[in-house]
Order: sequence, then structure tokens, then C-alpha cells
Amino acid sequence: MTLSDLYDIDFGDCILFFPGDVPQKRPGILETADDMPIKKLTTRKQQALRTRQLIFETGLALFKKKGYDKITIGEICTKAGISTGAFYHYFKSKDQIISEEYLKLDEYCIDIFNALPRDLSALDRLVLFTEGLAKRFTELGALHLRAVYYSEIEPKRKKRFLADKKRPVFKIVGGLVRDAQEKGEIRQDMDCGTIADLIVKATRGNIYDWALGGGDYDFEQTGSRMMNVLLQGLIPRKDLLDGPSGPP
Repeated sequence: MTLSDLYDIDFGDCILFFPGDVPQKRPGILETADDMPIKKLTTRKQQALRTRQLIFETGLALFKKKGYDKITIGEICTKAGISTGAFYHYFKSKDQIISEEYLKLDEYCIDIFNALPRDLSALDRLVLFTEGLAKRFTELGALHLRAVYYSEIEPKRKKRFLADKKRPVFKIVGGLVRDAQEKGEIRQDMDCGTIADLIVKATRGNIYDWALGGGDYDFEQTGSRMMNVLLQGLIPRKDLLDGPSGPP
């Protein structure tokens, strides 16, 4: 199973992927000097790779500092010490910088999933997966995520990446939920796609609120509390399974 196969599966199928099922890199993702065997590249290609990475990192740094909407391509070029022509040689727009950051986040989701212990319950793995995401978002920082979300809701943006249910995060959460349902760890009166959608939306809401506030509270702790509340409503209750007791 390849990552492209994962993107072709309907969200409702909630296919669960295990370590080795998906590659570590998605075709087309921005590669850095650390990702590629530099010794096999020509000097010219090495320089091109470094220039592209410089533009990418400079753009993200400026988005974090001043906000996505306040940064122009000209400012990115000036800060990076390159010409406007050089920018357009590597990127079609500043939107593409954010888009490639999305792809990096997707790859991180896959890495977290592949590292989950197989001997744990599906429910425990779901909790660990969301905790891993929360840790990564904290590392990225509120200003960084604010830039990502601003670009996502920008009126001229044609494709809404965060809502794309073909993304790994939807597939992974859906698969873990389905696994937990099959083992009786999560209620079965709702399909796995619906439950996964609720979990992802709740997490997204926490990210958005944290970014709006400039990271003024402990994101990981709040995320953990939120998941605990959600799971309390998802774990099968004996009284619901057995039905009402006592006289009718």
C-alpha cells in the first residue's frame, strides 16, 4: 500500500495503515538538503535546493512574525536576498509555501502513526496519536499556525486543504476509531467516519482558538482535557448497552 493509495480511498472506508504501509515521503513534498543525498547532486542542483529551502524558511519566518496577509513576495525576496524572478522560479505564489508546509504536517502525522506501539489498545493509540499532534503543533507555535489558518480562510483561496478528508489525519483517526469499535472500545452506533470527523474538528477548533490567543495557554494540556471529554462520550456505557433496568 502506497501513500497515493491512501489518498484514493474513500474516507468512509476508514482504512487503518500499519508501519510499512506508507512511504516516509509523499511525492512532490519539499525536500531539504537533509532529505537528499547531496553527494549525488551536481553543484548547481545543490545550490538550487538550498535557494528553494531558503525561500521556504524565510517566508514561514516572516508569516510568523508579521502575519500571512501583511507579507508580500517582495518582502520575502528582500529578506532572502534573491530576485523576484528567482522566487517565481521555485514557487508560483506565497500560498505554495503554506501548501508545502501542509504536506510536511501530513508527513508528520504518518510518522507519529508509524511509531505507535502495536501492543496497545486502539483507544490508547488514538490518544497517543492526538498527543503527538499536539506536541508538534506546540513546537510550531501559535503564530505559525495563525499564518496557516489565515491562508486557509483567505477568500481567494480555491482549495481548502484543512477540510480535505483525503488527508492522512482523517484516514488515521478514522482507522483507529474503526479498530476501537471492532474491539468494543468505542460505541458502535455511529460510523467511524463521523466519529473521526468530530475528533478532527474538535482538535482543529482547539488549534484555532490557541492561535487566535497567541498561544496564551498550555495547548497540549487543553488538548488532553478535550480528548478526555470526547472519549467519555465515545466509550460504551454499560447502562446504554444493557438497556433500561427496573419495571417498564
